[in-house]
Amino acid sequence: MGARFQATGYLILGGTTLTDDAADEEDETSFQKFGKVYQALLTGEVALLQEALEQGGAVNEQDRNGRTALHGAVLDRSLEMVALLLRYGADVNAQDRDGWTPLHVAASDGQLDIAKALLGASAEIDASDTYGNTPLMRAVSSVKENREMIALLLKNFANKNQKNLYGVSPYLLAQRLSNFDTGIWEG
Repeated sequence: MGARFQATGYLILGGTTLTDDAADEEDETSFQKFGKVYQALLTGEVALLQEALEQGGAVNEQDRNGRTALHGAVLDRSLEMVALLLRYGADVNAQDRDGWTPLHVAASDGQLDIAKALLGASAEIDASDTYGNTPLMRAVSSVKENREMIALLLKNFANKNQKNLYGVSPYLLAQRLSNFDTGIWEG
């Protein structure tokens, strides 16, 4: 299934919803602005996203899971939308309720070009999620072969020895996993 399915699931499972008769006018206005940005994400049309942002769409509003439109664009693997959201002031270090930043998402999924864009926009390389895991830890623990992502994060000075809440560092985890060449960690 394609990227549109991911964005749809994102909205259905984690999107902002208004409760019946509970939303006052101010909340409804906020939701409508937020909704335009997410509706544009659903279509996958960069022009519609730009139009929504030009009309004052809420670029940094978080849904009930704490995710922003930038998280959604990364989940959708859309470099164009990521770049557009960053130009409109998306918070590159916004954390969802689990502490994941857009860089955590990109690193976990092996999205090298998007990770480069986020790092170019000053993404915090060693941001910790609620378990103390950094994007580097997420890259190492991903089910995908993430050699290039790991190398990118290390090149950008990710701390290979930063331990999570369980006392495990990305370097230690990489040593324990047989499918990772620890040679990229040296130097």
